[in-house]
Amino acid sequence: MRRTLSPVGIIIGLVIGIVGALVYAWQIDPQILTNVNPAQLARDGKRNYAIAISLGWARDGDVVKAANRLNDVGLTWTDVATFACELAKGPEAGTNGGLTAIRSMVALAETQGQRGCASDLVNIFTPTLAPTEIVIIPTATHVPPSSKTPTPTLDVTPTPEQPLFTATPLPIGAFSVDVKTFCAAEPVIEVLVQNVAGDGLAGMAITVQQDQLRETFFTGLKPERDPGYADYNLTPDLSYVVSLRDFPNTRTKALSATPCNAGSPDRVSFRVTYRRLPNS
Repeated sequence: MRRTLSPVGIIIGLVIGIVGALVYAWQIDPQILTNVNPAQLARDGKRNYAIAISLGWARDGDVVKAANRLNDVGLTWTDVATFACELAKGPEAGTNGGLTAIRSMVALAETQGQRGCASDLVNIFTPTLAPTEIVIIPTATHVPPSSKTPTPTLDVTPTPEQPLFTATPLPIGAFSVDVKTFCAAEPVIEVLVQNVAGDGLAGMAITVQQDQLRETFFTGLKPERDPGYADYNLTPDLSYVVSLRDFPNTRTKALSATPCNAGSPDRVSFRVTYRRLPNS
């Protein structure tokens, strides 16, 4: 007697086969794609790629290289601004790392005139000028000890200490500025941005100006040092001025990597600390 296959049995068999194949392909032995062209990435992948490009640009300031990398993924400057806006509206804006990425993307897009909602959402410090008392510490010229030979009386003339930063009114939410020097084989400006309690602030934009050249970099890219740390390599004998980008009145005076000592290969380096003032 010849057997016939039940349609229901055929359907059940097909379903079992398909489910088994999917389980094998997705869970047991999933295919891992390699050497994927960046332009083939999904939207989330392209957004992550844009974040990496922006962070790289924040470190080296090479806009041409950033443009080439964006072109490899098929992205435009408008896409960067759009991605930054999406991140600024999401939970990423509540973390130091996310804020660093958003600010890098905003700054990169703005170099090409592209602004999005993130330009306003992450700009939490509004520079509003307010008078700040500047204390100048006088240094007295001491009178030498008396001797048997009469000496004329010397007038004590206070000599104001020359600060390393420009004493000008700072905006609300102002920062104190402290500049110290040290010697190093490779001259560098080390910047540390802190809140009132002295904790490092990541994602703060630092501007360095050398003659007509102006570059921006961000704190937080070396969290192993400090969340509020950033550094910038100096060219010997050139003069640089440092400031917080959103607080232009925090400009230092010209800093130059001159020789530390005669005959020494080491150069003067600088450690600039910005600390937010209380009640500001």
